[in-house]
Order: sequence, then C-alpha cells, then structure tokens
Amino acid sequence: MSALMVAAAVAAAVAVAVVEVRVLHSPHPKAGRLPALPFVVLVHGLGGQLAQFAPVTEFLTYYAEVIAIDLPGCGQSPYSVGDWAAYTTPSVVELVVSVLAQCGVAGRPFVVVGHSMGTAVAHGVAARLAAPAAAAPHCIGVVAICPKAPADARTAAVQRRLRYVPPVVFNAFRWLDRRGDLRSASVNRMVSASCPDSVRRLQLAWNLQVHTRPWLRYAAGAVFPDAAAWRALAVPVCLIGAEADAVTPVADVAAIAGWLAARPGLPVVKTVIPGGSHACLVESSEIVCGLINDFITHHVDERLSLGWQLAYLASRDDKWSLKNEAKWRSVQPVSARIARSPFRAMKTLRQDDGVHNPALVERAFPDITDIIDISRDAPPYDPASFVRIRPHKFPTVSKVPPTRDEVAEFCGLVDRIVAEHPDAVVAVHCHYGFNRTGFVLCSYLVARLGFSVPAAIAAFEQARPPGIKHPHFKDELYLRYTL
Repeated sequence: MSALMVAAAVAAAVAVAVVEVRVLHSPHPKAGRLPALPFVVLVHGLGGQLAQFAPVTEFLTYYAEVIAIDLPGCGQSPYSVGDWAAYTTPSVVELVVSVLAQCGVAGRPFVVVGHSMGTAVAHGVAARLAAPAAAAPHCIGVVAICPKAPADARTAAVQRRLRYVPPVVFNAFRWLDRRGDLRSASVNRMVSASCPDSVRRLQLAWNLQVHTRPWLRYAAGAVFPDAAAWRALAVPVCLIGAEADAVTPVADVAAIAGWLAARPGLPVVKTVIPGGSHACLVESSEIVCGLINDFITHHVDERLSLGWQLAYLASRDDKWSLKNEAKWRSVQPVSARIARSPFRAMKTLRQDDGVHNPALVERAFPDITDIIDISRDAPPYDPASFVRIRPHKFPTVSKVPPTRDEVAEFCGLVDRIVAEHPDAVVAVHCHYGFNRTGFVLCSYLVARLGFSVPAAIAAFEQARPPGIKHPHFKDELYLRYTL
C-alpha cells in the first residue's frame, strides 16, 4: 500500500490548472495468482478525507486493488488553487478521472464508492466512464453511502451566498460550533448519541483538519444528481443510509431508490443502518463493509470477493502439501470450552496422526460427546473408529460463510444433540477450525444463547485465538444479526 502525490488536472475559470492530490493506491495482495479483477475507487465527502475510509480500505484490501483520493485542500492534499470553478462537482469528477488515468488501470472495470458529497462525484465518475474502452477504465457498480438528493430552493440560495462569506466570519462560526469538544455540535452533527469517545475523537480531529476556504468552495459548487441523472446510470447501485443521519436524511435515500427502481433490469439495493449516523464509515464500519461486500458479490462481480478468490486459489492448491500440512500442525488441535456454550472448536483429525487422531481425542477430552464435521470433503479420518464420541457430518462450502438455511439446520442439529444429552459437549471442525467453524458457533451463540455479535466473536477468539480470521465472515455476522 502506498500513498503518492499525483499531479491532476482540474477545471478553472480561464484554463486547466494542475494540482497535487494525495492518492492511496493499494495493489491486490495476490494479483499475480488470480485472473484480472476489477478495482475499487473511494471518494470522500464535504469536509472529509480518505482517512475516514480506513476501516473500509482495510477490509477491501484483502480482496481488491483500492484507489482512494484526498481531494484538493482535504486531508493531506494541499490547497493551491483558489478559483471557485475548480471545486464544482463536475470539476471534481474530471479530477478523479485524471487521477485514474495516471494509475495504470486503463481498460479495467471498477466499482466506485462515495460518501455524502462524494456520492455525487461517484455518480459523475460512473456516468463519465460508463463504456468499456481501451484507453480508460469503466465503471461496473456504484456504492452511495449517505447520498443526498438535489438541493431545494432554500439550500441552493444558501449555496449562492457562500461566495460572499468572509473566511474569518466562517472560522468564528466554526469555533463556536466546536465548543464542547467531543460533545460539541460539530461532532454531534456527524455521530450518533451513543457513539463511543474513540470515534468522537476521530471525528473531532477530522473537523479540526478541515480548511475553511476549500470547504466553502466545495459547498458552493456541490451539484447532486437528480431523478433523470440517477435513472440514466446504467450500472448496479447500492444505497446505504443511516437512520440517525442528521446531515443527509434517510428520506433522500428513499427518493433516490425510487428513481433507480424505474430502470429496467438493473439492480438497486437499499439499506438503512438502524441507529446509524453520518459517520457510519467508522461508527458502523462492520455493517458498511458487509453491505459493500454483499452488494459486489451478488450484483456486480462474484470474483471481487474474498470467498471466491480463496476458493479459486484453493482449487489450485493441495490441502495436504508440505506447506499446508505444516500450517495444520501448527494449529491448536482443540480449543477450550467457548463461554457458556456446549462447544469446543477444533481442526480436522487425521487417522494416522500421532497427536490428533480419533483415539487420542477420545482419551484426551473425555467431556466431548459429539463431533460435527462441517467440511465438504471426506474427512482424513474414519468416523467409525470413534468408540464413545458420536460423529455427525454437516457439509458446508469452504472459504465462504454458510448460508442462512445452513446455519438454521446446524442450530437445529445442535438443539437435537443437547435435547437428547443435556450435558453434551460438541466439538465442531472444518479444516483448520477458525472461519467456518467460528461462523457457525458464533451464529449459535447469537441465535440461541442471546450473545451480541461482538460478544460472540470475542468469546470464540478467547477460546480459540486468533478467532475468526477472514473479515468477510465477521462482517456477514453483523449483517445477519444487527440489521
């Protein structure tokens, strides 16, 4: 992952100006072992910066090449052009297009993700780069987080007057707005009432880093797509709103969804995060990441998901090669009991292994009464060799979270085991016993034992460190049990 300063073109009143912008360009971690894949572009909103996408960037970089931009005068990009024309939404769209032209991504598809005012820029970039071309990348999907509908007459009038507001006056207003620090109106406008102080500190820091002159210019030049513009967008669209958003109301999300629904044959996915705020990128990052992943996987390109890519790599790998056998041997065979549950997690057994085979497990763990094998393949041990333990086979697909139906069936199987033997201790394994195993056990803790998602994930991690490894498994838990 590297952050570079890129010279980009931006429209000015008389001629094209050249500005420096900070670009975070993270390559795909396994690009050399996978087919050519789409990349993801991240665009922040008014008064924002690419640092606000940190949780999303960290999530996406597991399975995608990511390009994120600090717009001129934002974050670590300098403010060097004062011309108001350089900060209109159409000018910013052209700036992003100019940046992409210098990133070595010509001819490739991409998904653009925008937040707040950045959704208008994302829409413009998608419309501008709509068709496949050898000389430029082309957009195949849009994610609009906290999108805004076009300004009403009153807001448009305020925008026009911003040109005449002296920066010293606006700075005085900003000073008054920040009184109270973490509990100031400046922070409260962006976050929810229950937001933890750790997120409030980040929001306060970002608010302090906003430069008045570019903020006034972006605000005055913001142009949000109308119904006709949204209907003309010929790619799948994901809309993510936040219930407690005090900046872009969820009514705007509903209106845009209605406009998009008029497009024949093009998917539109709308989700409102319960209790979410305008700062949902950080305050509700697990949900946002899960929604982005779910949308891309099901509506844009299945290959742009960690699950598909791991399955692709696994199909070209031998689970019992020397490398993977060494990895298997380094894993703890059987975990401690998981909180107040009937579960232990473990890795698959091997019939001829000198440390982890059926006979040794029966002797070493007299409390285990049942074993559920959730791997899809025939196990490398003979279930019939158990004398005391009762084996159960419940096959699931590797590298991807089990479906809702599969989880319901798994919970039903455990319920039947516990009903027959109230003191049963059930050991569950896939291959290594971290991701699929952790997912189904956490699902049971939430669905049957009343755990919250964070508490379930933490309980599994405590019993079987480092817990669930792949972030898309964790984010899927948040999607299923918090929305």
